[in-house]
Amino acid sequence: NEYKSYLSKMSAQKTSSKWGIVRDSILFKRPTPTTSAWSRVDMNLLFPDMYKRLGINRTPEPRSITSSPDQPDVDKKKEKNNYIVNSRPLYIASSSYGLYSVLLIKNTSQVALGLGNGWVNVHETDGCKKTYGIQVSPTSFPVTCLRQFWEANTLKVGAVTADGCVAAYNFGKNNAITTDKPEELYKFSLHQPIYSFDVAPTYSVYAMSNRKIKVLDNETNQYIRDLGFVSDSASEIEVGHKSRVSTIKFLPESKFGCLSGGWDRKVLLWDLRIEKTAVRAFNGPKICGDGIDISANGETCVTASFHTNQALQLWDIGSGKLIKSFDYSDSPLKPDYLYSCRFIDKDRVIAASSGCQNSKVINIKTGEEEGCIVDAKPVHAVDYSNGLVISAGVSCYAHVAEFKLPT
Repeated sequence: NEYKSYLSKMSAQKTSSKWGIVRDSILFKRPTPTTSAWSRVDMNLLFPDMYKRLGINRTPEPRSITSSPDQPDVDKKKEKNNYIVNSRPLYIASSSYGLYSVLLIKNTSQVALGLGNGWVNVHETDGCKKTYGIQVSPTSFPVTCLRQFWEANTLKVGAVTADGCVAAYNFGKNNAITTDKPEELYKFSLHQPIYSFDVAPTYSVYAMSNRKIKVLDNETNQYIRDLGFVSDSASEIEVGHKSRVSTIKFLPESKFGCLSGGWDRKVLLWDLRIEKTAVRAFNGPKICGDGIDISANGETCVTASFHTNQALQLWDIGSGKLIKSFDYSDSPLKPDYLYSCRFIDKDRVIAASSGCQNSKVINIKTGEEEGCIVDAKPVHAVDYSNGLVISAGVSCYAHVAEFKLPT
């Protein structure tokens, strides 16, 4: 009754502010979904002798400094393996408007960065020094995807942009990979934003902003057809993705098989020889970046989804069934929100997280973390090649490091 009387007196004096509710010079935080405002207040501050009158002992018991052998210390975190070593920052100019894609160029000590201003900057992975830049987009739209592929024993690097530009560059033969600015092989426009692409020996595929996946001939760069069927009419039955297609990738050593994923929580397996239908669907993954990678033997794939938990998933391509889901975040307050992933070997995957603002190497056999690169802002892109990993995103730095397992 005394407590209720006090509240009634204070209700006439309360004033509201953006920081909370002020009662008699005491600041109370506003209620949250998990904690009410009054649960944060010690009643002994309001009524010093209230607990004494009720016969309640409020003297806290001393906390034990050491844990007993049969009761382990729950606050002590388990030590994690960290096989990522020699991490070094790679500066990206703030005028680049962010980083959208990364590519460790095979058989070289170079890394290509696809920037938001339409340029591709190439840096050395050792000293992280910029060697040269290539303007891909004439209208300064972001470079959304970078891929490398071999044609006639020649290493080529391709790039696509958000204003529809497609370009490829010659990095040299097997035994003579260039470290100078490469020759431009071709550049053309598809006149629509492109979010992802990939190249096989005969065909190349492009994920467009209108949900369509275009198939082009590699020799002539001429349009062949679309994968699936996308229509603006509500009366026609569509086949394919119902929302943005974020990534597409060919199966290893395959001329016709590819996987695509996007915002519609679906990954589709396509065969370019089959018109207007997908071979198989994997339901669940919401792909918002370059979030699909395929194992070297082509039997499994890993997806990085924009989910709050268990966003990293391993799938069997042959059956379309989920093999296992993995927890990425260590904290319930930080969601996974993954954007991209890459296989390191058959047992390990590196993934990029915007929710945790880092990239991690996860052992997909044990589920354990085996390395982490921490950033100050969300991470959007990762890559792995020849023992090197790279992690980059919104901040002005990319991070290059070595991944070394103990011998």
